Amino acid sequence: MILSVCITVFSLSAYHIYDYWKETQDSQRQNDVLIDKAVETAPQTQQTENGQTESAIKPVSETAPITVDFERLQEENKDIIAWLYCPDTEINYLVVQSKDNEYYLRRLLDGTWNIAGTLFMDYRNAADCSDLHTIIYGHNMKNGSMFGKLKQMYESKKYKDSKYLWICTPNGKYRYEIFSMQYAKVGSDVYTLFSAHDEQFEAYVKKMAK
Repeated sequence: MILSVCITVFSLSAYHIYDYWKETQDSQRQNDVLIDKAVETAPQTQQTENGQTESAIKPVSETAPITVDFERLQEENKDIIAWLYCPDTEINYLVVQSKDNEYYLRRLLDGTWNIAGTLFMDYRNAADCSDLHTIIYGHNMKNGSMFGKLKQMYESKKYKDSKYLWICTPNGKYRYEIFSMQYAKVGSDVYTLFSAHDEQFEAYVKKMAK
């Protein structure tokens, strides 16, 4: 009887592990398909006439390292509003926005239930990133996908070497400098949206900088 119970428990555990693995693979596969369809990464170097190599793109401060075809993306799903890219990491994902902060928490673009979900912007934010504080949610996946790499950046201080991230939208490309990283609990003030550049906002920025 004990052996039977052990075999049953092992079988159930193996099933859940496989199910988790399959869903994370499905999520990554869908994102990879869209990268192939609509995202082009700028080449890093090119050969000159004398055989030497030089940068094929302008400094990161001037030119985004990727080009995104939003017309093609929105043929897949109208909720796609942006693309998030962080050089030197594996963070290279589309961003959606729904009418709430629940729908894409555990769903893929086609509405399929999936533990990894899809990166999404807070429904209260302006989709063009014009707010003082734009919030993008993503799961801290154990396999390092989605926002799973952020923890590694925090612990290794890798952000000192890769301190910029890019958000591309249909209306423009924006470079952001990472100046603060922290573990945030539910109810933390990092989830606050600010309506004006006032004392409350200034105090928040100073707190994050510390």
